[in-house]
Amino acid sequence: MAAWLLVPLAPIGAEPGQAKPVQLERGAHFYSPAKEGALPLLVLLPGTGGKGEDFLEALRPAADAQDFAILALSPRYGGNFQAIDRFFNDYEAGRPAARGDWPKPRFGNDRDRIIALLDRLAGEGKIDPAKVGLLGFSHGGSYALSLGLAHPDRFRTVAALSPGVFVVDAGEGGGPAVFLAHGRSDERQPYRRTACAMTARLAVLGRPVVFHGFDGGHEMTPTGLGGALMHFISGGERPLEDEIEGARESDCAAN
Repeated sequence: MAAWLLVPLAPIGAEPGQAKPVQLERGAHFYSPAKEGALPLLVLLPGTGGKGEDFLEALRPAADAQDFAILALSPRYGGNFQAIDRFFNDYEAGRPAARGDWPKPRFGNDRDRIIALLDRLAGEGKIDPAKVGLLGFSHGGSYALSLGLAHPDRFRTVAALSPGVFVVDAGEGGGPAVFLAHGRSDERQPYRRTACAMTARLAVLGRPVVFHGFDGGHEMTPTGLGGALMHFISGGERPLEDEIEGARESDCAAN
């Protein structure tokens, strides 16, 4: 077994450690192991209707073992984070702005809220602002991609598991390292969009990207989540391509 798969994960409801999560505001929970000094921070963004605190509970053992803090967020305005909800509203209404290959995001209060929380935690000396990563699932993964690429000065790494869309506000060159994972049998979000279109677009933008394709549906697997965590812990510098399965040659072949 690859060493990075040994990063501890826990099912929801597992026995907690000594430190406790703190609710910073409605829909925002912060967890820091009982360590001194500013720690790297992983921002968690769940999918539609998901709760950030549930996501946090599953990753607390990893945070304890690897000495990083967690900021887990839940959408406060509807079932998704705002830029993603607005994209789908525009798309379903047939607005031209959402019909381009790589539409521009229209960020709302969620972005301002996240940036304010990062500033608060950094100002209190609880996090290292130079070591902040994003990890999102499904629509939360789409939001992580959009937010991270739009703010390369804020986020060192971005991990999107089974993302749905890629709304872009980013110039070419530089920016956070990106980890993507998607199941080939996903019936909610197209596998090929992530495996073929997103990875190609990120390469054009000059973003270092690692892609993990797996046999499964719309889900987070231990391998995908473990790879995302090691990507964050290493600052996007640990080569994972030899340890995980990427896209198969047939995945992106013309139909």
